[in-house]
Amino acid sequence: MDGRSNSLLFGRGGRRAFSLVELLVVIAIIALLVSILLPVLGQARRSSKQVQNLANLRQLGSATQAYGSDFQDRIWAFSWKGGVNYSPRDNGPPVQYTSSNDLDAAAQQAADIIRRRAEPGWPNFPTQPAWIPHVFYSHLVIMDYLAARLPEPIIRSPFDRVRQQWADALWDDPAHPELVPQRFNLPQERWPYSSSYETAPASYSPDRWTTDGGRLGHLGTEWGVYIYNPGTSGNYRLGGRRLGDVAYPSHKVHLFENVMRHDGRAERYWTHWRAKVCVLSFDSSVSLLATPDANQGGHLQPTNLGRRAPIRYVRAGAPDRGFPAWGDDDSTLLQPARYRWTIGGIRGADFGQGEPFGVQ
Repeated sequence: MDGRSNSLLFGRGGRRAFSLVELLVVIAIIALLVSILLPVLGQARRSSKQVQNLANLRQLGSATQAYGSDFQDRIWAFSWKGGVNYSPRDNGPPVQYTSSNDLDAAAQQAADIIRRRAEPGWPNFPTQPAWIPHVFYSHLVIMDYLAARLPEPIIRSPFDRVRQQWADALWDDPAHPELVPQRFNLPQERWPYSSSYETAPASYSPDRWTTDGGRLGHLGTEWGVYIYNPGTSGNYRLGGRRLGDVAYPSHKVHLFENVMRHDGRAERYWTHWRAKVCVLSFDSSVSLLATPDANQGGHLQPTNLGRRAPIRYVRAGAPDRGFPAWGDDDSTLLQPARYRWTIGGIRGADFGQGEPFGVQ
């Protein structure tokens, strides 16, 4: 073998160099190891986020118990009432809030909390029209109790990319928080202060509709459109529920993720038959609950306590607000409302316990 051939096999000083075949083998081995390790690392990251997800709910459960201890066993909910004057706290803007009805008073209270707790600040946060704040914003009350900033990370699932983007945008331009809704094409300014965890209506609404028309419910089968009627007597009032009224604390959902985001393949509503979401029960325990393991839910009709008024949702979605479409693998167009609407309200159960005997 001549000197030229030897130069291809040996480097300077007589050391043997890598051949092209050997180099390709090494690259192939590295690629194989990466392909094996990447899914493992991805699963580890998802597991870490899920731990944080459950920790968020666990902290909110502890706050629920603390709030009840400080406020006569009450479950946190909007407390402002119509016909009463309220002044902002914590050196807020010098404004007096006077509302003609309880629902408007609750909307004013929610806006007041955002004005005082928003970080970066938004003292001129506008009053939101046609708002039932209890549905997606009851968490504002417990955040105010904890003197937390908004949007506080504890109210946001680590998997919730949409709300993380909103929070990042608020901090990127602290002088102009009013531009964030425009940037994301949001229909109202309040959405960046919403939560990944929804408060079950049983914690702030009466257990059943009333014969004089009082009710809180859905408009048809639209998952996000609520209607509220205090009734002709005005006795159907929101808020004021007590922890002691919960009949099955370990089986009744207080807070829940309304979207399954941790799977990594597809986001699904909590009602989807393949969904598993994190839930907080009234005994402060947290768990990952599979939708088929939960009761179907619904209302008990006011004049026939043994008859279920079912609540089912159509396929829908609002990705710009963090709510995906149902998915293309649903077996039906309608899905039961589950623990968003519990048979028996706060005295009912959502899982691990049957619905009231005789309900159809």
